[in-house]
Amino acid sequence: LVVVWGLLYYFGDAIKFSSATGYPNFWECVYFSCISFGTIGYGEIIPSGVTGQSFVFLQSMSSILFVSIFGGYITYL
Repeated sequence: LVVVWGLLYYFGDAIKFSSATGYPNFWECVYFSCISFGTIGYGEIIPSGVTGQSFVFLQSMSSILFVSIFGGYITYL
C-alpha cells in the first residue's frame, strides 16, 4: 500500500519540499507515503494543493482502517 500511494504522490505531483524548491523523486515520495501511513508527519515534505491534501487524507484514513482490521484479524487468529 505504501508503494501504491507513493506512486500516486509521484505521478500526481501532489507533494513538495517544505523548505526547498522542486519536487521529490520517487523514493522520497515512497518515504513520505511511509511516514503518512504511520500518521507520523515529520513536516519536511508537505502536500501541495487540494490534490495532495486529498491524497494524504485518504491515505491516513485507509491506513487507520488497514491497521485496525489487520490487528483485529491477527488477534482473532
